[in-house]
Amino acid sequence: MRRYSEPVAGKPEDKIPGPSGDLAAVNRSLSEANARLEKANAAMRDFVAVASHDLRSPLTTLYGFSQLLENNWDQLTEDERRSFIAAVNRQAGLMASLVEDLLVTSKIESGTLEPEPEIVDLALLLGDIERANRSEERKLSMSCPIGLQVLADRQHLFRILANLIENAFKYGAPPVSVEAARRDDRVAIRVIDAGNGVEEEFRPRLFERFARADDARRRATGTGLGLSIVRGLALANGGDAFYEPGGEGAVFVVDLPANG
Repeated sequence: MRRYSEPVAGKPEDKIPGPSGDLAAVNRSLSEANARLEKANAAMRDFVAVASHDLRSPLTTLYGFSQLLENNWDQLTEDERRSFIAAVNRQAGLMASLVEDLLVTSKIESGTLEPEPEIVDLALLLGDIERANRSEERKLSMSCPIGLQVLADRQHLFRILANLIENAFKYGAPPVSVEAARRDDRVAIRVIDAGNGVEEEFRPRLFERFARADDARRRATGTGLGLSIVRGLALANGGDAFYEPGGEGAVFVVDLPANG
């Protein structure tokens, strides 16, 4: 029978590390926890900034026009009523878009996004997007081989391309073109505008949440979530999204698995 005072044999890895090893492990754990906490705090600060401005602004407009309609309905002309109601609809649509961006971002960040991949005919999808963007102010062209297919969630892909096209018109310049081509077992979709391109120092932050270059902050409004959503959706569908330097204007590329 073994006495309690006798040492117990064991493997070297079973031995309890000394004080210095314990301290180093604790320090690493604390550093990692602090990094996660800082990331969460930064995300919360960004959300509060968006909520306090980009959500409050349309809410203020909605409240103002609804009050005008309620208090002065009989005094307003038919044209004035229609104009105010149209303004309310625009602001409501903007709010819905902002909330949807935040919800999609939350799903991407939490890993709860669940793509439903299917065979997508790119030429047909790009045709739908072209019709949705057709206007006198927007010069948009599409180039895609007939029969080119990708395996992806169709709604996710539609949103990816819609976000990139909207980004091109907001921060770039027309004409904007979309070009799709197959490379081995992958498909590359390029969205190209004729603007000044992205400043080199800002490129590493392009796909971060809430990221905006200084000139973008001055020129357009929005959550700053568009490109982060593009990459998040692309990654969830087995692909990626990136900026392609070297050409004139800005070139954004979406890489996805080809079908077959």
